[in-house]
Amino acid sequence: MIRKLLADLGYQPNQRFNALHGETRLIYDDTVNGRSMDIFLETFKMCHNLPIGKRLALDEFTISITDLLLTKLQIVETNEKDIRDLTAILRDHEVENTVTPSEREVIDAGFIASLCSNDWGLQRTITITLKKIPTYLSRYGLDPSSQQLVEARIEKLLGEVDKAPKSLKWRLRDSIGEKKRWYELPEVPIRTS
Repeated sequence: MIRKLLADLGYQPNQRFNALHGETRLIYDDTVNGRSMDIFLETFKMCHNLPIGKRLALDEFTISITDLLLTKLQIVETNEKDIRDLTAILRDHEVENTVTPSEREVIDAGFIASLCSNDWGLQRTITITLKKIPTYLSRYGLDPSSQQLVEARIEKLLGEVDKAPKSLKWRLRDSIGEKKRWYELPEVPIRTS
């Protein structure tokens, strides 16, 4: 259905990339308008695997704010744009340990902590990324209360992730630590022209 819709809209499939990754990710290009579409199927897989398929029903039009935050937090090689996006999300959205489906605009720290409690690598990346954000805050013209709010939300999120009970798999991986790479570097598709 997706393939037909995109073809009808004038998008061309990236044949090579889609042949290699088509079960989890598709790339389509609209060469006429210079646009590109990156489609993830069931799992958002970049530096880490994030299960999004069953969570798509949490919001009517887009992924939840928690999932959006996770797509940015899982980036190992964050750039300033990523940090700016994370800062905006954290400034504008409360962080709570338990979130009901009706609270679409609240970051679900409990869900993030549950993912991290089974995946040492994801927790490591999220921790590194969250701790990096405060070093950038002075660049964004935030008033002191907004900076404090972002820092408090980071601390709350880190606290929930840290205190969540860890699985045996997590504890075994923790014993290896950073001696072994804990993330993937996502393939950047060659764009068709």
